[in-house]
Amino acid sequence: MQKTTCSRLTARFEGEVQGVGFRWRAVRLVRERFPGVTGEVRNEFDGSVSLVAEGPEGELRRLYACLMSAQFADGIETARHCCEPAGARRYEVFSAR
Repeated sequence: MQKTTCSRLTARFEGEVQGVGFRWRAVRLVRERFPGVTGEVRNEFDGSVSLVAEGPEGELRRLYACLMSAQFADGIETARHCCEPAGARRYEVFSAR
């Protein structure tokens, strides 16, 4: 059996992303289409939204592509992301804060 590696996706979205349901749509997207992904999405004080997701690398890449798709990305002016090895903190679910 091949071992599945976990990775971490860290992303920050800027633009009109607070107060428009972005976090809740992200939670629904992850829970419906990426059940093996855990983490959180939250509003930041500067008006941006940050996301930390952990799971299989391929799933994280597909998740980011979905978040940047035309139907989801209304209001995003800029987005930055990086993929890295999963951190010491382990999430049990994907949630909004």
